[in-house]
Amino acid sequence: MSRGLRFPKWATRSEGRTSKPRRNMLGLSVHNRRPGFEALENRNLLSIGGLFPELPGTHLVNPLGSALGSTQYHTWSNQNNFTTAAASLPAPTLSAPANGATGVVTQPQFSWSQVSGNLGYRIIVSTNLGDLPTDPNQPGGTPSNGFNVTVSQNTTSYTWTGTLSAGTTYYWEVHALGSTGGGTWSNQNNFTTTGTTFILGLDVSGNNTEPAWSQIGQTFAFIKATQGNGYISSAWPTYIQDAALILTVAPYHYADPDEVNPYDDQSTRVTDPSQSSQVLADANAEADHFYKIAAGYFTSSNLRPMLNLEDDSGNGGFSFAWTSTTAGWSAMAAWVNDWTAQFQTHVPGVYPILYMSRSYAAALAPLLNQSVYSLWIAIASGTTQYSDPQVPPPSAAGWNPSVWPWAIEQYNTDSSHSPPGDWDVLNPTLSLDALKIGIQSSTIVGRLLFYAGSTRYDLSGGSNPQTPNAFSDDNAIATDKSAYLPGSGAATWANATMYDKGINGIMVDLKGGGAHGAITLANILNDFTFKVGNDNSPGTWASAPNPTSVAVRSGAGVSGSDRVELIWADGAMKQQWLEVTVKATANTGLAANDVFFYGNEIADTGSSNTATVAKVGASDITRVQTHLANANANIPISNLYDFNRDGLVGASDTTLAQTHTMTNSTGLQFINIGAGGPFAPASTGTGDAGVASALASTSTSPTVPVIPAWIVNRLEHLDLNRVDLNHGPIAKYFEHLGHEGTPKTKAILVKADKVADALNLDDTLLDSLLAGLAH
Repeated sequence: MSRGLRFPKWATRSEGRTSKPRRNMLGLSVHNRRPGFEALENRNLLSIGGLFPELPGTHLVNPLGSALGSTQYHTWSNQNNFTTAAASLPAPTLSAPANGATGVVTQPQFSWSQVSGNLGYRIIVSTNLGDLPTDPNQPGGTPSNGFNVTVSQNTTSYTWTGTLSAGTTYYWEVHALGSTGGGTWSNQNNFTTTGTTFILGLDVSGNNTEPAWSQIGQTFAFIKATQGNGYISSAWPTYIQDAALILTVAPYHYADPDEVNPYDDQSTRVTDPSQSSQVLADANAEADHFYKIAAGYFTSSNLRPMLNLEDDSGNGGFSFAWTSTTAGWSAMAAWVNDWTAQFQTHVPGVYPILYMSRSYAAALAPLLNQSVYSLWIAIASGTTQYSDPQVPPPSAAGWNPSVWPWAIEQYNTDSSHSPPGDWDVLNPTLSLDALKIGIQSSTIVGRLLFYAGSTRYDLSGGSNPQTPNAFSDDNAIATDKSAYLPGSGAATWANATMYDKGINGIMVDLKGGGAHGAITLANILNDFTFKVGNDNSPGTWASAPNPTSVAVRSGAGVSGSDRVELIWADGAMKQQWLEVTVKATANTGLAANDVFFYGNEIADTGSSNTATVAKVGASDITRVQTHLANANANIPISNLYDFNRDGLVGASDTTLAQTHTMTNSTGLQFINIGAGGPFAPASTGTGDAGVASALASTSTSPTVPVIPAWIVNRLEHLDLNRVDLNHGPIAKYFEHLGHEGTPKTKAILVKADKVADALNLDDTLLDSLLAGLAH
């Protein structure tokens, strides 16, 4: 080894170091001690370029070097290594919002080009350009007015779930994320938001994948429920249930009067709009179908439903036959009005929002009442897409906002965007509350009792003339009975049944607002209260057993109302009254509580009843025995003697009468409840027990004999029709009081006379005694 030479040292690339990508160059540190080392004269750094290809990533290189002497190479240095850095992912190209764009909505969608090999992207938006980094490995901070988020792999669009400031300029950039860090940042574009804060919405059907409702940034959503009079969207009800947790929602119906694509089971199709009867029939059928499926979402907190009017190229809607002539447009307007009128039989006073193109709006504007129908105008189509609302909507095909003011604009129908579905915007001059249904009170249009479990009547329809309805419980409705309503005077036998299973089936028909479909067995006591008793003080009655079954049948009640069916266990409530209180709740939609009653007196034919009590006696047994009927007689459900409702009158009915005889005190009392409550306390003038009570509650003065217990007992157990106040022991007692002739004894006789008069008893003796005392 030459004395003037030392081992060379590699001057750069420390052991094992990975550095940023750069041109491949090696530096060599040497010491020049001999004049013969001319190649390195005056240099201590040797750059070796072009020796290795530019291969980004991790590459192990073992460079070797030695000093040159005058006659030979000297000893090689140690063998060090280094690793070249991975190449940075290229910058994506920003596409929307366009650079320098103005009037951008405050919940814009950002989009950019795909970068091969990405593991996701980072997007930074800020009002401060300084918040945007330029170093690929710098993620940036969280802007004070904007956001910094990452999105998943291969996602090239993002909608901010918050709201940007109106009338503000924002700067933004995006870079791809790779395995070793961030890629090169994109250009730093800018845009300016509109001075108006838009309320954005979405409308979706089964053709769209379900949006991530909590991330879409929209405020309202319309979900397709039905089409025609039989089709139900595959997205329903999952989408509406999920969306309702986050957004203000409403269902929509796709009008399909032509039945071009037979979605339903109606064989008659309205292909000629001049066929007015068919137009009306189809409109009614479609409105009923829509209400039946979407009934739970016509509540005050939801938006009014949307009626979709369009021609869908053979997939339904209004065909060319409707939209090519003046008569066709008139028929379409008639169809819309008919549909609305039928829908309002279910939800009074609610008009749908009408969705249509600008050309439809121009043709229908003169034919529809624009003050009641809000317009949803569609400016986007399958060939023209918009990334932002066009406010006001562009005029076209004879329509402009002055022709028919718009409430909602559909401005984007690009199925490839995120969130999926069509994008909508509310007219900035309106509030979302302006399109809500509002408070629509329900009314009760039916309070019915039915014989649940009847072997003759509670059957599905068929050849049996007594069971014509498709739904079994409807066949078992007691057509001759009606609910007792407080304030209507004394109850009568028309308010009570003789069914051997007691009261086990009640129907309440609700018409109007309210989430009737949300009434369930699990929450029934939130919407109803049930009590049982047999006097005039329902406030003291015991709680009734809970129903065993609750069902809500949309549109199945009186006048298309919603029928709520309540079923109890057989025999759970008999020989007494059931008080039903339908509460004023969001589910029932009632403005105030509604109270009604039904009673039960097993085997009562009415022959032994009085004005104050329903009971069973010997005459009831006799009447059953003289009115026997076999099954072939087809007796009606109102038959007086068929106590078990098996369609015949036989030995079982006779036995029921024989084993359920009642007295005036044990029979069903004909209640008399005040209209507004609190309910009146029990009165003393009810049956024999009333006579006993009136007579027993007399003065106990020694000069006035107390009515003996045997008289009270006899009065409590005598048939009113057999009470004799003119003969026997009771008459003798009255005569004794008359002979006493004192003011106190006279007071007792006056009280007894009033009771007798109230019960329509023969009180000739009392009248004569009182007449004598008057003289």
